[in-house]
Amino acid sequence: MDTETRTTTAGIECRSSQGRRSIGGVAMPYGSVSENLGGFFEVFNASAFKNGLDRDVCSLFNHDASKLLGRQSSGTMTVEDTPTSLNFSISLPDTQTGWECWELAKRGDLKSASVGFYSRADDWKEQGSHEGLPLRMIMEAELIEISLVAMPAYPGATVAPQTLRSLRALSNSLTHNLGTFGAAARRRRMRMIEVGA
Repeated sequence: MDTETRTTTAGIECRSSQGRRSIGGVAMPYGSVSENLGGFFEVFNASAFKNGLDRDVCSLFNHDASKLLGRQSSGTMTVEDTPTSLNFSISLPDTQTGWECWELAKRGDLKSASVGFYSRADDWKEQGSHEGLPLRMIMEAELIEISLVAMPAYPGATVAPQTLRSLRALSNSLTHNLGTFGAAARRRRMRMIEVGA
């Protein structure tokens, strides 16, 4: 099974408390149409990951396994599936990559998230379904990883330094940002689609 990646920008937040730094936000907004992915568009159904969170999901910087930021099994990352989106929070490590992500997110340079996943069930609508092109609906998917990324392709997936105020703002902004589109998607060994604010 080929791993696929999708990026969104719904708001990333940075939070610092008692010397601990965390970044979190929306990894995938449900019901939001992607950018053109090379001849088709895509939408994740609500709770597409509901039954696909059983593996040890990790967090990376730019899908690079050598830049590990956290993982569920160690308690340094949490993932929450809600009716409107897949959300995450990472307790950043005291590493060069951790500090770089923190500073870039605080400055507003790093504000997107991307998911790596396996599609378990999808449905294709015929040509002309969206801007004259087919529309792929991801009905069910297995989450592999969540990355903080600079170049987004899915609207509504975002990251930011986290504070209580920013978490409330993130919740409010998600509703307003679901209709926007991120930057262009890139194809590599794994299809990568990022979502921008």
